[in-house]
Amino acid sequence: MSDCKCTCRHHYPDNYPVTHGELRHRLQELWDYVLEQSNTVSILGEKLSVTQADLDALATSIAADVSAIQAEIAALEAANPNLDLSGLQAAVASLDATANPAPPAV
Repeated sequence: MSDCKCTCRHHYPDNYPVTHGELRHRLQELWDYVLEQSNTVSILGEKLSVTQADLDALATSIAADVSAIQAEIAALEAANPNLDLSGLQAAVASLDATANPAPPAV
């Protein structure tokens, strides 16, 4: 089963004969595998980009909601100075921290 252009058989140190055709066939299989993995990585990268865009949109939405809630808390405080809103403020601060985490240390 040789598609090698020469009539020789090449021997490697372990004395396993490999023809040019067999080597070419195995290299083609390896190259096909590499291309398949490259395509897989590209597809995963595209999916990651879509997921990141979805997460960014969600974070933007949460940040807008946090701002609206903070404005409502400020209005309540102004209308009712004796009202204790510290628990609500802490909950909103926690939500804000979840929606806008600190960037990872480099």
